[in-house]
Amino acid sequence: MPARPASIPFIPPQTNDPELYHWEIYDRRWAAIKREGVEVVPFPLRFDQVPWPMFYSKPTMMDIDDLSETEISHFVLNSRRPGFERKSAKERLRYELLHYHPDKFNARVLPYVLEEERQKVVEGATKVTVILHNLLRYAPA
Repeated sequence: MPARPASIPFIPPQTNDPELYHWEIYDRRWAAIKREGVEVVPFPLRFDQVPWPMFYSKPTMMDIDDLSETEISHFVLNSRRPGFERKSAKERLRYELLHYHPDKFNARVLPYVLEEERQKVVEGATKVTVILHNLLRYAPA
């Protein structure tokens, strides 16, 4: 998939709150992948550049082992997430599941991923989907 021209530079979120920063970057990356935003997807994506539903602040590169139920739950179900304050746990989880549905994910995200990282990214998306389904099973309405 060819890159779109980078007409608008990346502007970091203007916040000192690490959670707000991560949510904004996450939402911007999805908007760029879906071509809904003004920013462009940096080609090609590495595993750690894919929008994963978690807060990540380690000094090392993110890996598939970092995708945990605890981390994903904290990111998705956090009541501070802008735009999701009034949504139920089930609504939040269903919304995220749409991003990682295998057909949609493979069509929207994989074309942007480095060839040598694609299998790892598919495994990551599968892991996220399983975790989200597990959380959904026990979520209150």
